[in-house]
Amino acid sequence: MNKRTYNILFHLHTVSGIVISVALYVIFFTGSFSFFRDEIANWERGHTVEIPDEIQLNFDETFQHMSTEKNLYGRDIELRHYYNEQNIGVNLGSSKDTLLTKEDAAGSFYYLNTKDATTKDY
Repeated sequence: MNKRTYNILFHLHTVSGIVISVALYVIFFTGSFSFFRDEIANWERGHTVEIPDEIQLNFDETFQHMSTEKNLYGRDIELRHYYNEQNIGVNLGSSKDTLLTKEDAAGSFYYLNTKDATTKDY
């Protein structure tokens, strides 16, 4: 290999290494924000959340409130606490009651705020 080709490859290797390392730095730096996802989401919404990771909820009141909106008879109800935040995911399966209309028997998913019982969907 002659000297000119060697210098071209040497400098190409140096510059491409610097470019790739800067790109990787940006990717890993922005990816580190996902580690603080819960804190950032709660800060954006103005919520303060206690440290325990269990659901802070009065289940009796919640189910009574849910039964005013939908008929809960014959449904599978799933409450999920995905992240350390005030919102929990509520998944209502379709009702197995054959006397309901298709609209009333349909399942649904929404987010329930555990502090003020407001709901949000997508």
